[in-house]
Amino acid sequence: LLDTNPLSFWAHLVAALRTVLPGIDDEPEIALAENPRSDHFLSVLIAQIERSPSQAVVVVDELARLDDPALFAGLALIIERVGERLGLCATCRSEPPLPLARWRAAGWLVEVDEDDLRLRAEEAHAIAATFDGLHVGTDEVARLNDHVGGWPIAFQLALVARSESASRDVPEPGADGADRLLADFLVGEILDQLPPAEREAALVLSVVD
Repeated sequence: LLDTNPLSFWAHLVAALRTVLPGIDDEPEIALAENPRSDHFLSVLIAQIERSPSQAVVVVDELARLDDPALFAGLALIIERVGERLGLCATCRSEPPLPLARWRAAGWLVEVDEDDLRLRAEEAHAIAATFDGLHVGTDEVARLNDHVGGWPIAFQLALVARSESASRDVPEPGADGADRLLADFLVGEILDQLPPAEREAALVLSVVD
């Protein structure tokens, strides 16, 4: 669930909630259509969630891409008012402007950070084993996983590069094919997604040409 337009975002949120929470009717959408910036919409939605006999979790992918402070304020209000009925599961590359410190202190927050997402040795070996024909020794896989810091994408792309090359050995860290695939990923999934000013700053501050 992600749409950076406030009207579309809230409309999608209401539609998603309606599939799992009985009692969410058309009233929130009517209030939203009348004035998407009005607190009345949030009041109506919160009241209907409070009356629901069920609990649900809404998933918002790449939450930090939202750039409207009012959206974050609305999400924070919903969680603080009806968090026992509606949980928020958010994925993002940076911390969103939500009251995370207060939620953390209250025990409301469960965080999965980069250390939790790093591949463990057994996970890396299991991934390598899915590449038919690669010569993957335990020590080689551990060396490669250690070199990429357990980053799953980098580990996967290194194996993809080797599976497409003439040699079928596990790649040396820094192999050209793996670097090319990783660079393509970073450009397409990170640099190209940045606002122009931030992308320009990243390029100016980078140590490479």
